[in-house]
Amino acid sequence: MSLVWGSSAATEDFVKAAETIAVLLASQGQHNDAQEAYACTSVADRDKLVWLGNTAIRFAPEHNRTHVAQVVKLALDAPEAGGPGVAADFVVAPEHQSINNELWYRGYRVLKGDGRVDLGLLARTPAEVARRIVGLYTVRSMKVLA
Repeated sequence: MSLVWGSSAATEDFVKAAETIAVLLASQGQHNDAQEAYACTSVADRDKLVWLGNTAIRFAPEHNRTHVAQVVKLALDAPEAGGPGVAADFVVAPEHQSINNELWYRGYRVLKGDGRVDLGLLARTPAEVARRIVGLYTVRSMKVLA
């Protein structure tokens, strides 16, 4: 099915993305920016919505910033809302280092079937790897293996 950017389905999905970003901004006390996000009603406002999404990420409290970034990037990713549609699934898995026998964590992109691709991200905690993955990619889902 192909969508025309003036169609009601495309506009409806774009408005959902705008509402998501507006709620995040309002929850952070950025009420003027939230009103601007609510005013974004068509794909022609996409650049403004991307800017507002970045504002939501910047103003998110440190303990919640990774989650806010994931939500904003996912909302802007939907092709129906004018996004590129590149969201993917990821895994953070433990890996024993043979040199000093420490446990480190590595990030992988999950492929269809059973495959996965090493992202080259390695850290001492799974939270560090997850934060880096969200910063670099659009994450649909992420599993942290024990």
